[in-house]
Amino acid sequence: MKVNHLMPIASINTLGITYCCPTVNGENLFTVKSDVSAADALEHASILQDCVNQLMAGVALGTPSPHAALAAMYLGQMAKALLDDVAYAIATPR
Repeated sequence: MKVNHLMPIASINTLGITYCCPTVNGENLFTVKSDVSAADALEHASILQDCVNQLMAGVALGTPSPHAALAAMYLGQMAKALLDDVAYAIATPR
């Protein structure tokens, strides 16, 4: 993947091509919305990842809610979809 390192983040928007949380029928519950600024998408991915880290710390320390690991999994999938979509936008020639 060739990346244009000179492209300012302010000029990059999400493409809306990544998704997460597949159902048993093979459909996806969530898709990244297109034309959101990369800076906003990255900020939200960071917030989601922080939530994942806090939930998993609770799991590791033995003080989680019963569904903390499952919640962390879904939040992690959402963060990854945002990061992937921004990465594709950066790598896509304009």
